[in-house]
Amino acid sequence: RGKVFTVRKPDDVYPELVKAVMPAWSLGLFSAVLIGSVLSTFNSALNSASTMFALELYKPYINKDASDKHAVQVATIFGASLAGFSFVI
Repeated sequence: RGKVFTVRKPDDVYPELVKAVMPAWSLGLFSAVLIGSVLSTFNSALNSASTMFALELYKPYINKDASDKHAVQVATIFGASLAGFSFVI
């Protein structure tokens, strides 16, 4: 059956639960999967924000005559800038 453990802070519940349930050899693998899922979610949000900026703001309001190729270039620059800004915060 399981070991009883106490947790001093609520933020420590999940890490303690993972340590209690997962075998020690798999903690590195679990961490890699967790980081991969966080990065995948960040990438999806960044891609969506770039697309929405190009199609919903740039093309209709800033440069109505922009070609699709130019809109993609602007979205790429916006995405790179947004990623850099998010790492700074």
